[in-house]
Amino acid sequence: LELKPTYSTYLQSGQAAKGSSNLKTIVMGNTPLTRVGLLQFDLSYLPAAVKNAELSVYNYKSDSANMKVCLEEDDWNGEEIDFSTFTSKYTSIVSGNLITEFSPAAKDTERRVNITAAVASEQIGDETISFTIDVANQVSYPIEFHGLATEDSSMRPKLVVTLDIINDIALEDKYKEVLQLNEELANQAVVGTEPGEYPSDKLQALKDEIALLKSAKESNNAYEIGAKMVSVQNAARDLRNSAVINQDGSIFFSDAEILELKNK
Repeated sequence: LELKPTYSTYLQSGQAAKGSSNLKTIVMGNTPLTRVGLLQFDLSYLPAAVKNAELSVYNYKSDSANMKVCLEEDDWNGEEIDFSTFTSKYTSIVSGNLITEFSPAAKDTERRVNITAAVASEQIGDETISFTIDVANQVSYPIEFHGLATEDSSMRPKLVVTLDIINDIALEDKYKEVLQLNEELANQAVVGTEPGEYPSDKLQALKDEIALLKSAKESNNAYEIGAKMVSVQNAARDLRNSAVINQDGSIFFSDAEILELKNK
């Protein structure tokens, strides 16, 4: 299964929030400016325990450096968070809770980083995982990974997950939850170019994924159902990220509103 990030951004000293869904690259490095990658993944839609989890990132350039991945707190909004707010809230820009280290691959090439233990632990906990990606040593050049807005969708950051044996009762409960939440989103979303409205192709993509999920349910293949639930959630996130923005920065469905729907 491939999970898209809830947020995929970076923090830069002395600058405002970079946003998440609009970023073509995630920039990291500490000379002369401090820049740290920041990602978050929602694990709540996984229908079974995580057996293996790998972070997939593609190098935007040919530059390389030793990189470190550190576990972070989850209560931040990737469209709004900036360097100053993050450091004030959590004391440090990087927690020091090291998950692993790795070196980027060549330009436009994938590097998969195993973070299974951290993902499995967070799945049992609050079902959300957040982490920073930072250079382990000083470098005189920025390191860049492809972001959520990069043209080639296959190069966007993702979490590649393999699940353990799926429990039928848990799968049924999760299926009903995912279907109800996203059908409400699809039915209430309005196509248009006014604030709070959505592009027709993004809404249709969600409806198509919902239909495929229903078809998978009829097949009674547990792993296929699980994969389609994740696909529906990814399409829903794409739809929400594509909403026409109001002048105040709000969108038709905020994260809080989605959470409210989910908890009904």
